[in-house]
Amino acid sequence: MEALLDSVAAWSWLVYGIIFMALFIESIGLPIPGLTVALTGAALAGQGRLDFWLVFGLTVLGGTLGGLIGYWVGLTGGRHFIGRWGKYILITPPRLALGEQYFNRHGPKVLLAARYLPVLCFGSGLLSGMTVLPYRRFFIFNILSIALWSSTHLTLAFFFGRSLDTLMNNIGLAMVVVVGLGIGWYGLKRWKRRFHLRPELIAETVTVEN
Repeated sequence: MEALLDSVAAWSWLVYGIIFMALFIESIGLPIPGLTVALTGAALAGQGRLDFWLVFGLTVLGGTLGGLIGYWVGLTGGRHFIGRWGKYILITPPRLALGEQYFNRHGPKVLLAARYLPVLCFGSGLLSGMTVLPYRRFFIFNILSIALWSSTHLTLAFFFGRSLDTLMNNIGLAMVVVVGLGIGWYGLKRWKRRFHLRPELIAETVTVEN
């Protein structure tokens, strides 16, 4: 384990590049675990293997630039793109309809919470372009969204990395954390499933009432 961490420090430039590219590609609209990569980088910074502020800056920069590309794709040919490739990037017609509903109802305020929500965490740029959200508003709220997420989650991951050695030395506490994470993951999965099924349930309700 120690040898692996030492190799991370030795190849830090490559790790920084991976963090940037992961956030950039995810923010364009492809469902890769870019945010997870950033969390890993922050935890490694807590171990002293990477520079936290560089991880933070690359996360914000990658998310901002990727979001701008996603916005352009959504603005110039979003519906054609989603119609052809949507099923491969987890943006199905019901999810697209729900995302558009949120954007039409709440506008750029949705972007502030986008990084915390399923689908919107990687598809906010596409949806912003498709709903013709004003460019300046998208630019500002997109930066604020990734900066807000980074300030909370990367900071937590950093302190987790700093205390990882202590955690590993306390097996009992580690088991509690693992069980807690498992319960949290199960609850999040159920919540995301309800989130994804909501458009279908609304459609069924309307059909029955009619």
